[in-house]
Amino acid sequence: MGLVGKKKIVVDRDIYADVFVPGGAAAPDNADFTVDQQQSKYIFQHNSKYFEAPTKDKLRIALGKNWDYKEEGDVNKKIFSNKWGPLHVFYGNPIEMLPCEYSEQLIEDPEELETHLGVAYKDRVLLRGYGDKNGPEDKPEFNWIHYLKTGAYANDTAHSPLINTNTYFYDHHYESQAPFTPYELLSKQVHGGAFFADYKTYYNERLNSKNYEQTLNGLTEVHNSIPSIYGFLKILSNEHVIQNNNFNFIDLLTEIYEDATQNDDIYGVLQKRALEALISYYGFVDPKIYPPADPKNAFNDTFGKIITMNYDTTDADALFEDYVNRWSYVLMKKMKNQITMPEGADTALENILSNLAFSPNIFKIYDKLEKYKKHFPFYSEIEFTAEKSTLVGDLMKKLFMTRFMSYELAASTDDPPLGAGIVTAAQLGLDTAINDLQFYDFSGEDLYSDLSNAQPEISSGAVSAALTKRTINLPLLLQRWMEFDPYWSKLDETLAQAGLLTGIDNLLLDVRKYTTFFSDDVNEPPNIDDSCNTIFKNLFGPAFQAKIAEIYNQNRRSYQDILNGRPAYYEDIFYRIEKIRIQDGWNGTSQIPTQNIFIPNTSDLDIVKYVDTQVKYGNTEHYKYNVYAERLVFGSRYKYHWANEFNEPHPAGYNNFSGDEIYLDGASGDSLADAFDADPDDYLVDGLTIQYNDPGLEQSPFETTIALRVDIVPSIKIIEDKIFSTPDIIILDNPPPPPEVNIVPYRAVNNQIKIMLDGVINRFRAKPIVIMDTDIAAFDKIKKAQLVIDGSGNPLEDGKVQFGSDDPVQGFQIFRTTVRPGRYTDFELHQQIDSQDLGVYEEFILPNKKYYYIFRALDSRGHFSNPTEVYEVELIDEKGAVKPIIRTIEIKPKELKTMTKECQKHIYLKPSLKQLYFSDELEDGGVFSDSSKKKRYKMRITSKGSGKKIDINFSLKKKPTTN
Repeated sequence: MGLVGKKKIVVDRDIYADVFVPGGAAAPDNADFTVDQQQSKYIFQHNSKYFEAPTKDKLRIALGKNWDYKEEGDVNKKIFSNKWGPLHVFYGNPIEMLPCEYSEQLIEDPEELETHLGVAYKDRVLLRGYGDKNGPEDKPEFNWIHYLKTGAYANDTAHSPLINTNTYFYDHHYESQAPFTPYELLSKQVHGGAFFADYKTYYNERLNSKNYEQTLNGLTEVHNSIPSIYGFLKILSNEHVIQNNNFNFIDLLTEIYEDATQNDDIYGVLQKRALEALISYYGFVDPKIYPPADPKNAFNDTFGKIITMNYDTTDADALFEDYVNRWSYVLMKKMKNQITMPEGADTALENILSNLAFSPNIFKIYDKLEKYKKHFPFYSEIEFTAEKSTLVGDLMKKLFMTRFMSYELAASTDDPPLGAGIVTAAQLGLDTAINDLQFYDFSGEDLYSDLSNAQPEISSGAVSAALTKRTINLPLLLQRWMEFDPYWSKLDETLAQAGLLTGIDNLLLDVRKYTTFFSDDVNEPPNIDDSCNTIFKNLFGPAFQAKIAEIYNQNRRSYQDILNGRPAYYEDIFYRIEKIRIQDGWNGTSQIPTQNIFIPNTSDLDIVKYVDTQVKYGNTEHYKYNVYAERLVFGSRYKYHWANEFNEPHPAGYNNFSGDEIYLDGASGDSLADAFDADPDDYLVDGLTIQYNDPGLEQSPFETTIALRVDIVPSIKIIEDKIFSTPDIIILDNPPPPPEVNIVPYRAVNNQIKIMLDGVINRFRAKPIVIMDTDIAAFDKIKKAQLVIDGSGNPLEDGKVQFGSDDPVQGFQIFRTTVRPGRYTDFELHQQIDSQDLGVYEEFILPNKKYYYIFRALDSRGHFSNPTEVYEVELIDEKGAVKPIIRTIEIKPKELKTMTKECQKHIYLKPSLKQLYFSDELEDGGVFSDSSKKKRYKMRITSKGSGKKIDINFSLKKKPTTN
């Protein structure tokens, strides 16, 4: 059984048309071409919207084979379909297509063949129109030609023909599966496997990372060069470093350090060792290379222990704590200019990790993620189901094309850091390989803007607005790659044309300087994408191209298949994860694209999982991830030709009439008879036939046909399709648990007690308890960080959060009230004490008076705990004998009483004397309304017999009288 997902239909804008049909599809007044014999005029009219868009395939729309979203039968329900039935457009009748069992391979010239991959075909169809001849001057065959081939000038308007033979029409219609969100999986009964997407965050409370967090917050320009878990996986893939379980990383770090500090080619170093340079900061993290001034900052070969130690017997959290502290120490030294690096080294490291592409050969050690990730200070993680069709992905792996495709995808994105896109093809006179095209999406289920189910981006059963999707022409890309060096960014062309980019500066914008390819250094095959590796390029490039052509041929669609709505074959060849930084500034919230992750889809991949340790603590930034599928769609582009009986196209001049305008309504002063006095042979076609049921009649039913050839050419494009987005992700630690409380009285002292507070070690989940108004926003942020949110992405009002002892307690809050509380908000903040007070507070109170206390713990990041139990304290002084009463009590909310009184027939309401004459002295102001406040009351009368109820709403107003 295959995986179950939410079906999504994607169609090109050119094959979607919003067709307005007045009076219904079969209505006679929907005719585009009619003849008014009494007025001696041909009426050439367009009652359908599609004629306003000349780029549309009008023939397809007239046949009812366009994609549209409208009612069918039941006016209350719209459907998305391309099976509408033909419109009645010619003499009030539909045009019919008569398919021919004819299709043969199209032989093009060599230049076209390179793009078409040698698998273009030509189909033959016949179009038939019929109606009733209207008098002797009516010539249906000429009208048929004007309507289909030449167009005409009628009703003061130029009308283009129904069939456009001067352009290609595109059809990349495909059907994919969208994943279920976490909330949908809980609410739906999905049988078998399902396409899903999920996300989570993690904070390691066993590791003291405060110094690391503060260092990151101070590095405002550092984002992509934060330590990454994939740097450690990179070391694991290097057999030269790990030999016979002996760690020999120092030699590699020394090489990186010397190359980075003694050579000018910093990018040359990073293109070989970017991930190793990342986690070691060019080798400086190792104390053998950069000895610390203070012995307590010694690193003690933590790299070797992290890689080789048995985690079952080793405190791995302590090892990673040593590592991040050493990294923070080195970076702080760099910030203070106490470490000398070549100019641009930090920028180069930040740039080359702007795009991180994975080799498919690295998946064999991908399970090591689970070993290392839980020992990092914190991370975010997303996972989703991969498509199962991986023929092209496996082919790229086999033919060593993954690195090349990764670079091309990285260069085509609009971010970061320069923009991207390969443009040398345009400079060389070739077609542009990368384009933004528009599509329409449709799904029978809600497609949400993000995984929180906050807002449907496309509602169930509705079609989207036109969506812009990035596309890449794969055959053209392969052709250009095999002939030229393609590595330029979009910015290159602009700067070069402006004369601002010359010589060696061109190399600065090479996309490979902004992309890290995460591969197995020892077992990874040769880089055929290297300019020196032309033999491998010429060997594997054509082989890959031929395989792509073979796959297209196996899934080729005929013209009839396209009209019938058969979807194109597609595969997800890569997944792109776009990382967005969200910053709150004085001018609002800004979203900054920061990094792209490219993961190839092969048969080795089942669940795509990405762990991001390059995040900062949530007080400064939070994050969002957009996930896209790079879909290789084996679509088609087709073109019409007027053809003879041998299915050969007419010469160029015969395709569309190019002479004087044809007037059908006498607008030029010509009469109806004069309109066709000219010899029509120069614009008729050989395949035209006409048959009259009774040629002798002036008004006779007729039937006319015409031959048409359709060339169908591969249009194999990588279409980037968004799969899902995450909500905002915040990295925060847990709030602390409530403190331990000990209240101690003094002997024979009636006005003083000692309050001793201490932090506790505990972890539990509980509902946050709000005391002050500012607590709501603080706990809401905690809920979002811990993903305690509802289906709309809002914090759950009654949701539980995790409290834990991940940080030492730095202070305490004391809340007090002298009235027995009915709720926690009855307390007021009385005192806050810091850790330097050792959690001891001397409290002075009055004797013989009850005081109520609750306490909260504060950690070093300003998080606060839930309150403790309520403590009732009273020092009873009886003639010098002091008796302390200290106990805990429960908060009992005030019960709302419902007053009931039985009656027979009459009800009489009146205020008491106290309410009437002394209402100003009452605590609640009495029962009367005044100009500043209106008090409303409800009286409910319930029948003893039937149980029916009547509610009477009223208010009381005092009207003083004077004598």
